[in-house]
Formats: sequence, structure tokens, C-alpha cells
Amino acid sequence: MYKITKLLTLIIILFPVTSLAEKNKFVSFTDPWIKLTVGNHKVTSGYLKIKNLSNENLKLVSVSSDFSEKTEIHNMKVIKNVMIMDKVDSGVLLPPNKQMVFSPGGLHIMFIKLNKEIFLHEIKNVFFEFEKKGTIKIPMKVKKGMHLKKHKH
Repeated sequence: MYKITKLLTLIIILFPVTSLAEKNKFVSFTDPWIKLTVGNHKVTSGYLKIKNLSNENLKLVSVSSDFSEKTEIHNMKVIKNVMIMDKVDSGVLLPPNKQMVFSPGGLHIMFIKLNKEIFLHEIKNVFFEFEKKGTIKIPMKVKKGMHLKKHKH
């Protein structure tokens, strides 16, 4: 009985790791981080690099989290020193063997109406849903962030 219990425990522990590894064969995530909020701000942003490892287009259709009411993909542009930020409703297409950069001042993730305070160096789970491939949970570390350029809102 002891050996069976030990074996079942091992299977339960290893199964999620194997499952996650299987899902990640088509995409890689590097440098994932979330900007530390200042004061009582209820909105923050997240950044990372996503690389399509496959030979076909991949579509990131949505992003979600368990620490904000809404999580959205946004794109920011500065035109004539005015910041314009738009929600990306159509998803993000990742061409074969190419990398997409989510960075300050460009494509990024918005965490809206935070339902918990976030702390420096804390790890938060963010869920990336890909069309026809499913959802992948990525741990993202909270870091101090800075604006790249001064701009007017």
C-alpha cells in the first residue's frame, strides 16, 4: 500500500509539469515581469517576450489573471507627444519562428481593477490563451518600472 501511495503522489506531482512542458513546445516566454504599482493605483502593466517556436502562425487570443478584474492586451503609440493607448480586441498574431516583444511604450498587458495589492519581487500567475493550442500559465515577477519617454496624456 505504501508503494502505491508513493507512486500516486509522484504521478500527481509530475503530471502538471509534463502537461505544461507539452503545451510549451510551440511557444517560449522570456523576461516576464509586472510593473510595481505606486500608492493605491488599481491598474498596472506587464511585459515579456513571446517566441513562436512552430512553423505555423499562432494567435494569442487573450490574457487573464487572478489578481485583477480585467486583463487586456493593449498597444501604445506616442503621436506628436500624445500617448494613445488602444485595447487589442482581435488578438496578436505571432508569425512562425518570430518573437513578439511586449514592452513599455508599445504592445503590453494591462491589469485593470487590481483586487489585491502587489508587492515588489512577488510572483503572479498570468494565463495566456492561444487559439487552437489552449492556455499556458506563466509566472511573472513584480519589478520597479520606468517610463521610457516623457509624454502628455
